[in-house]
Amino acid sequence: MRKDNNILVGYAAVLVYSCLSGVSFVWTKRLLEHGFPVFTIVLIRLIIGAIFLLLTLRLFNKLEPLKRKDIKDFILLAIGEPFIYFIGEDFGLKYVDATCVDVLKTQNVIKDKIYKTTDINTINEILIDFKENLYGE
Repeated sequence: MRKDNNILVGYAAVLVYSCLSGVSFVWTKRLLEHGFPVFTIVLIRLIIGAIFLLLTLRLFNKLEPLKRKDIKDFILLAIGEPFIYFIGEDFGLKYVDATCVDVLKTQNVIKDKIYKTTDINTINEILIDFKENLYGE
């Protein structure tokens, strides 16, 4: 019974993450339409994300002290993963339609999954076909 409970908690966490990600995407697009700077939006998103993460870790009693040897790796990961990703996503939203940005994000996920099982030429053919169908080229 314990394993079933863990699976349900995992599915619930994925569902909540998906909803928050979608709301964040729409919220970011609206802020950009109202003239907010990209870096201000990124900073706000990171602060809100850090607060939610800390609250969740505290709630489930999973907060652990950071080891001194891991600080450099942790800082590089914190800059590379959310910060650079959000900057790219937000500039994409600023200059391109939201639907196009979302399709490109999804395309990368699909490409990563396909890449593990097929060769690069097949991936390129799939992506070119997808682009042609999307834009009618």
